[in-house]
Amino acid sequence: MKFKAQVKLLRRLLLFSVIVNFCIPAHGFGWGRPVASIKEAKKANTYLESIEVEPRQFDWGEHRVEIAECWLDNSGKTQTILFRLKIDGKWLQESRLNKREDKRISFERKDRKFPVSFFYCVSKGLTGQQRIYYIKAPFDLDRGVPVLAKLTRHGSENVESTVKLLFKRI
Repeated sequence: MKFKAQVKLLRRLLLFSVIVNFCIPAHGFGWGRPVASIKEAKKANTYLESIEVEPRQFDWGEHRVEIAECWLDNSGKTQTILFRLKIDGKWLQESRLNKREDKRISFERKDRKFPVSFFYCVSKGLTGQQRIYYIKAPFDLDRGVPVLAKLTRHGSENVESTVKLLFKRI
């Protein structure tokens, strides 16, 4: 009986996961499915403009981190800055770094009132997941949006290094 109850619970959790990931709009953007690239944003007609990031690339130990795509998106309710990372020139390296080396990257706005969040985008079948980071309004792109990239190891509160980034209009 106990095994049957566990299977039933597992089925319910799986169904809930499917409903959350595919039916409910992502993070209040108003999208049925979140856009994961400039190409998808242009197709969805939510792309407004590309955003400049300084510095665009930085080193993290023996790894090279690049903010490969950054754009201003308009879901109809609010404008959002979206960006994707490449680590060592590859899109899916971030999740591999988490698993293999126990490293993670996080972003924090200077004012801390408005967080920098992310959602996962499944790519290459169901085998790879990539984080798409977003910064919700309010922000002033003409003055620039300062963001701090924190590079840490899992299970440790010690930050290995930090990088100051500035997102601004081109």
